[in-house]
Order: sequence, then C-alpha cells, then structure tokens
Amino acid sequence: MKFTVTGELSVLIRTIRTQKGISAKELAAFIEKSPSYVSKLESGDVKNIQKKDLTRIFIFLTGGENFYEDVLPAVVRVLMSFMPGERLPEQVWLLQYDTADRPVLVSEEMAENLKERLEELGMEAEGLAAVMNENFDSELSSAFPANEIIPFDQQGSTRILVRLEMNPKDISRILSGVDRNTTYLVIYGISHMLIRLEKFGSVSYKLPPENAVEILRDTSAYLEKYQVHSLIGFSRMLSSRDFISRQVNMANTFDSVSSDLMNSIMEFFQEALKFDTLGVTQTMDAFVKSLSWDPAFILKLIELPFYKMEGLSYYQKKNLIYEIKELLEKYDQMSDFEKKLEIY
Repeated sequence: MKFTVTGELSVLIRTIRTQKGISAKELAAFIEKSPSYVSKLESGDVKNIQKKDLTRIFIFLTGGENFYEDVLPAVVRVLMSFMPGERLPEQVWLLQYDTADRPVLVSEEMAENLKERLEELGMEAEGLAAVMNENFDSELSSAFPANEIIPFDQQGSTRILVRLEMNPKDISRILSGVDRNTTYLVIYGISHMLIRLEKFGSVSYKLPPENAVEILRDTSAYLEKYQVHSLIGFSRMLSSRDFISRQVNMANTFDSVSSDLMNSIMEFFQEALKFDTLGVTQTMDAFVKSLSWDPAFILKLIELPFYKMEGLSYYQKKNLIYEIKELLEKYDQMSDFEKKLEIY
C-alpha cells in the first residue's frame, strides 16, 4: 500500500526527527535509503511512500515499541499541534492507520447490546455482513480494495470513501464475545448498519443527505457511549466540508447521548452561581479555556475519581489542591523546548 506524502506529513517527519535529535543520515541508514531521500521526503519532493517504510520511520523516530499503543498516539499529538483541522481529510495515511488498521476492543456490554439489536431485527451475522458488503452508501464496486481508505478529489475538496468487506464469522466472534478485538472501521460499520436498518429498514438505496447525516450522528453518539473512538475523533469517512459541519453540530450529538447529564451539570452551576457569581464565572471561564487547549487531556482530568476519597478532611482536600497547583506550576515553568519534548 502506498500513501501520498502530504505537506503535513513531510513537516511531521522533520519535526519529530529534530525534536528527538536524530540526524537525517541516521534515519536514512535505518530505512535503508540515501540521506538525499530523507531530505527530499522532508521537503515534499517525494510524492508517495510505501506504508511499510512510513511505519518503520515512525517507529524509529519515536522509539516506541507498540505501534498502535505507543507510536501512533505520539505521532498524532505532534501532528495535531500544528495541523489545521480542515486538513485532516487529506491525511489518508493517518486515516488508514487510525480507523482501518488500529485495533480496538469492544466491551462485553457493547457486544451484548449489538447482539440484542441484531436479534430484534430478525437477522444473523450472515445477513448483516451481506447488506454491509453491498456498500450502497459508498457506491464502490468490488474492483476497489476492501477496508482501505480511498481518497477522491471532488470539486477541489477531498472525499474519503471505504468499501467494506465483512466476514460473517468475524461479526459472530465480536458479538458472541469469543474475540472482541477488531478495528474502528469494522465496529463503526456494524453499528452504522444496525442503526440504519432500525431507522430506515431497506438498505437497497443510497440515503438522502439529511438522513445520512442523521445516521452519522447517531452512530458517533452510540460509539462514544461505549468509549469507542478514533485517535483523531474522525468517526466517519467524510468530505472536509461535512467534517467541519459535524464539529459545529457536536453539541447536538452529545445532547442526544446524555441530555439528562448535561442538565444536571447546568443545574449545579446555576445553583453555585447564586452563592458566588464571580468565583464560579471565573472557574467556568478557566475550564472553557483549558478545554480549548486540550479537550482530551482535560476530560482525562475530570475522569479522575476524586469522589472515591470519602471522608477526606477539609485540610487534606486543601493540601491536595495545593500539591496539584505546585505540579501545574512546575510544568508551566518548563522551557519551550522541554514542553514540546516527547520522551519515550
């Protein structure tokens, strides 16, 4: 498999290499290419690269051992630090790694839910695989490679399509719990098709745009409920325009998942505002700014189970906050070079 070398990919390779203090000569020797090849690759003069070569480059530059657990997440962090979101659909190499190749684990709860929904439709794994393999939405023929990211240039923007090819035995293994390891693309495809069948029945035609968007949102919300997501939050192979629109409508998606939870949070803040309007407003403002800085990181902080420390005294709570602030100041006072340094 070959990937188009985008400008972002060239910059990414050069950025990681220089951050790690690795010379172009060292990288060239590892991938068994000439130093001039590396120079051309980083300057954008190399137009295509073999997947195996790009994989080796990332492994060598990051020093990670497990490609999908260590290497790819590190690569994504560096890339997203400088790449505009609207350029994401151009990065076919990343979409392939992240959605079509990267293994994900389907929880027992999710597998059971999918199994129940399939049974309610009166279908078995063979029937589900058959309708998925028709690929009515992508309209790609069997001449195209299966389960690979396929880019199309459509009126100046890149449209990404996938021709799914599902094995009924793989679906059965996932839903029965025999083997719940799969890829994001596969579990997305299964969830998407079940939701489409539940809402519209027949799949013998391509959905109108408004219905297609509805299914996309419902599928994304369903996967998020079970904490199944891509590294880059790219829940469906969309055109760049559709991708941006989806980000604008994320509030609606989240609301459909947990409107009661959001209402509870709002009620809490409204009640707190009655007692300390200025303090709560400042806290909420800082929270929003932190979310803009790194949403995934802040959500991980919120996820920390402070509620488990029942009986913790006021003094201990105050001391804990003080220690957290000290740690925050330590990282804030790092040099710009140290802040950007990836250590493995």
